[in-house]
Amino acid sequence: MDTTTQTNARTTQGEHDSRYRKYTWRIITITGFFALAALLFNATLDPLWYLKGNLIHGENYSFDERLTKTNVFLEREEQLDCIIFGSSRVTLLHETKIKNNTCFNFAFSGGRVLEFIAYADWVKARGFEPARVIVGLDDFNYWEDERNDAPRIPEFITELRNPPSLLTQYLTRDALAFSYRLLIQDELRPRYYDQDFIGQVQAGTPTFQPKTPELIPVDVNPNHINRYKTLREKFPNAHFTVYIPPLSPWELMKKTDEELQHYLSANIEISRFTDTFFDFSIPSELTQNNANTYDGDHFFPAVNDHIVAVLNGEPLQYGLRVDAHTEHNYRSTFLNALENFKRTEAAVPLSIKREQQ
Repeated sequence: MDTTTQTNARTTQGEHDSRYRKYTWRIITITGFFALAALLFNATLDPLWYLKGNLIHGENYSFDERLTKTNVFLEREEQLDCIIFGSSRVTLLHETKIKNNTCFNFAFSGGRVLEFIAYADWVKARGFEPARVIVGLDDFNYWEDERNDAPRIPEFITELRNPPSLLTQYLTRDALAFSYRLLIQDELRPRYYDQDFIGQVQAGTPTFQPKTPELIPVDVNPNHINRYKTLREKFPNAHFTVYIPPLSPWELMKKTDEELQHYLSANIEISRFTDTFFDFSIPSELTQNNANTYDGDHFFPAVNDHIVAVLNGEPLQYGLRVDAHTEHNYRSTFLNALENFKRTEAAVPLSIKREQQ
């Protein structure tokens, strides 16, 4: 190859390399621009509450509550001395209204007791020792259900690590989808969190319209009772309160006799190792009024304020203190209330004024 040919070849290769570098930098620039735009968009809507939540209109939806609640806990843990565990029924409990303690509501959708144990280990690993623990107990935790034995516990919780970083989460397609739904206010559930991360219900949510109940047989597992004892043992020095959230009597009527008897027996067993145990699921004026709930399972914040009042030491009006009853009294009182409801289905409703959202 003569000198001219070699020079031309080097020139061609140089031009090719130059075009390749320009193309590469163009791709990097475009990718970086879109990544930065996605990051800013997600940080502004903040669907997983890494910063201060939704800065656009203040509503925060229940996206990945198991991660979101962890982020909010980390933001506030230095001021806390009380923790609340539970399912979505408990998310509507206004924790800042609880007196004499600074509580954090760690409840999330479908929360199972095995998850509460895992999160208890996680907060203890951080040195958090609450003076008070409040646990919402749901009937489905007694079921023979694979979700009770294999719940959705994030790896960072089981491995006692910090949650994934903001950059890791806010450069994902899922986060963009969450943020977009926040932007257009596309919420599939009535529940949301306000700018202070307090559980609320969307204004205008229709109230519960019960249908003729049908028995829904489920298998129960008595071994699940011991899991609440394990949770209690995680915080031996804390005042340990368990409460059963309100439940529509129409929902109770779906239980078979076997499940109902197990439900009551399990509640008595658990009450023996708690400091206080309240059952708000017994049929009462509170639970029989369909205007107090939007689906029979989730009761409006104003109803949850009655629970807060009891947790603050005010007299119990609509429910039972299980640990203050003998097994016979508790069982008979509950079953009599349910039978009375079945006979009448027309008790005088208790009017609860819903707070303006």
